[in-house]
Amino acid sequence: MIYLLKTESGSTEYMMWYSLLSSKGVAFDVIKSLEQINDGVLIYPFSNNDENSEVHDLLQKGVKLVTSNKSFFPTEIREQNEMYVSGTLLNSSVLYIHSRVFKSFFPTKFRIYYSRIKRILTKQYHAPSMWELFHEQSDKILAFFSGNDYIKYNKWPDGYDTAFCLSFDCDYKEDFEAFEKTCHILNKHEIPASFAIIGKAIEEYPNEHEKIVTNHFEIVNHTYSHPDNEVYNQEKFIDIDDETKQSEMIKAQTIIKSQLKYIPVGFRTPHFGYNVDSSLFEVLEKQDFIYDSSIISNNTPGLGNPYYPSMDDYRMESDVHYKTLVIPVSACPACGASFDTWHSIRSPRAIHKDPEQYREIWKKLIDKSIERGTLINTYVDPQDFIKEEYQPVFEWVFDYIKSKNIWITRMDEVAKWWMNG
Repeated sequence: MIYLLKTESGSTEYMMWYSLLSSKGVAFDVIKSLEQINDGVLIYPFSNNDENSEVHDLLQKGVKLVTSNKSFFPTEIREQNEMYVSGTLLNSSVLYIHSRVFKSFFPTKFRIYYSRIKRILTKQYHAPSMWELFHEQSDKILAFFSGNDYIKYNKWPDGYDTAFCLSFDCDYKEDFEAFEKTCHILNKHEIPASFAIIGKAIEEYPNEHEKIVTNHFEIVNHTYSHPDNEVYNQEKFIDIDDETKQSEMIKAQTIIKSQLKYIPVGFRTPHFGYNVDSSLFEVLEKQDFIYDSSIISNNTPGLGNPYYPSMDDYRMESDVHYKTLVIPVSACPACGASFDTWHSIRSPRAIHKDPEQYREIWKKLIDKSIERGTLINTYVDPQDFIKEEYQPVFEWVFDYIKSKNIWITRMDEVAKWWMNG
């Protein structure tokens, strides 16, 4: 059995461990006292409490230890482990995880913006974060300590290796005018999809939006006026107060229900990742949505799998969490930004405009997700999806995922299954 010690001073590391174990589908118990265990594996987040003698007693009994507490190790071992996991300790009963792994998961805004600027100027590929490296190694760690094979995430239904969801963000006139052709292409390839739509656009383009419903695709609430939109509302979503955020959700929900006879169960913020903070989940807590899809996967615990966000930090999963399930949006495997068509092919700074390179990025994302067992959840804009030069790319993507053991579905179906799984 794996035991996770909950300590006040090690709350950040505790939440990361909780998120990791949960995302891997690993059975574990949360304990608050070392007296609760006699065997198995103890995960000991860093703590200022002087419990070393108790832990040493457990080691004498055969309990194995995973920790970032340096006091358990002689200097020469610590010096060998400046990165993250000690390979030299795999034959011992103790595994040391460097504390920088946990600290690196909480970058400052300066680091975030610096990285974005550097990526734009140099077009460099995104190097793996410490958390990604740790997540990769975690399978070996769990397999070693538990005696089981956790080489990949294994929660998907019917033996599928992973799941694939395709969504569309519909913000502009060009998107609404592309609905008919978008639906035709999706039906031709028998691909289910989700459309994030805004209430004000439904009022202006009712016939175009009706095509989403008549073709049996999912509708996602995308606010009424899409704050941070030069046509409908220039104020940023993250800058409006909670009452206005709630009004945006409710007004859009009312219009979707009345005009399209559809009740969305999912929500997505305008420009999602750039407009998300903990206040979003405070507002969602009062709504009837079962899931939110507004966060990029490399800011989440399971590298893309759904999770319940912690009330301490919405980027984490913990045992004290909000009720709204998060279904992350896949990050670009080349540079770490959201993998959407604005980033990839339409932005003036887009770095994957070449169709062949764009196809290779898709392949890398799919292959890596199959290897990890993590959700593939990508979004595109309808106006980009129908462009002739990229039709061969999307046709290849659809054929490729159909050739793999992948559950091709919609976000609402993933959410409902995850909540009941």
